[in-house]
Amino acid sequence: MEVDAEAASEALGVFRRMDEVLGIVFFENEKKEVEVPAEVKALLDARAEARKAKNWTESDRLRDEIAALGWAVKDSRDGQSVEKKG
Repeated sequence: MEVDAEAASEALGVFRRMDEVLGIVFFENEKKEVEVPAEVKALLDARAEARKAKNWTESDRLRDEIAALGWAVKDSRDGQSVEKKG
């Protein structure tokens, strides 16, 4: 059975979308690390200090400022992480 390039490309697109939605790692080696800008790193450091001091208002303000720059902050037991939105 021969598959044409268009059908193969369409199938690959379906698998990529499944990876995005379900978190199934089909394309792990294709994901590229995105450099976090110095400004965002500084805000993350300030936010970590605010959280350490239990200053939740400042922590939320900093998270919103980071979000306005196009980055999403995720908190976990191991601390915070950030990823580029979109």
